[in-house]
Amino acid sequence: MKYETIGLPVYPGVVPIKIVEELVGGVAVNFWRRLYPWVKSIREEQSADFVFEWFQWLAERLQDHGRDVRDPAQIMDDDWLE
Repeated sequence: MKYETIGLPVYPGVVPIKIVEELVGGVAVNFWRRLYPWVKSIREEQSADFVFEWFQWLAERLQDHGRDVRDPAQIMDDDWLE
């Protein structure tokens, strides 16, 4: 449900997707990939296409941004100095 509630304010621009991308980007994309078969079956069983609609929307936008393919912070910034 966390990702469902995050996707809704990103859509109208209340929360910048760049912020969400840094906070939960790769995790959200990977969770969605794993959960999609289950969500699809729930949608079919209940005839309810809106189940987890904002989670799907968010994960697809984050994937469009390449969040799931870039280097993670611990690798990307391993030489960072304060």
